[in-house]
Amino acid sequence: MTTASPGPTPASAPRAAPFRLQPVLDYRTNLVDRLRLELAALRRRQQAEAERLAALQAAERQALAALRAQQAPAAVPDSTASVRSESSNGEESSMLDLPQLMQLTEHLHLLEARIAAQQEVVARLATEEAELQQRIVAQSKDVKALEKLRDRQQEEHARAEARLERRETSELAIRQYQRLQAAL
Repeated sequence: MTTASPGPTPASAPRAAPFRLQPVLDYRTNLVDRLRLELAALRRRQQAEAERLAALQAAERQALAALRAQQAPAAVPDSTASVRSESSNGEESSMLDLPQLMQLTEHLHLLEARIAAQQEVVARLATEEAELQQRIVAQSKDVKALEKLRDRQQEEHARAEARLERRETSELAIRQYQRLQAAL
């Protein structure tokens, strides 16, 4: 036959005082979590936009190289305005392809405009990221303050419970002492 050790009864067991601002703390915690998710999504978008900018810049470099390649045969050794030149072995080199040069130049201008617009997008996203990080920091501070308040309240409640238990123990000891004295 086993006997259970006498422990505190549910009526005398200390219980934590409910934190009155717990719904506010939960809301603020959820808000910080949502802001962090939003920041992660913003960073993914920012990465994609930066990659798009890098692709545009690579296309610009390729267009510049193609433009230089088209303009290279234009270097005429003599001072004439001739479009054709002859090489040292007497072969005729290619002519300047003016429509191709104009098309490459127009394409280059279009790429420059798209790069400028993409740089604005990347800068705007960087600004949004900084603002979102500031909001997260501010909300996190609010959450920490509420958690600290909750912890203080729990500590105060624990101290009050300990005082109550000491008082009850003292009263019990006094009663036992009075019974012993009365019995003698």
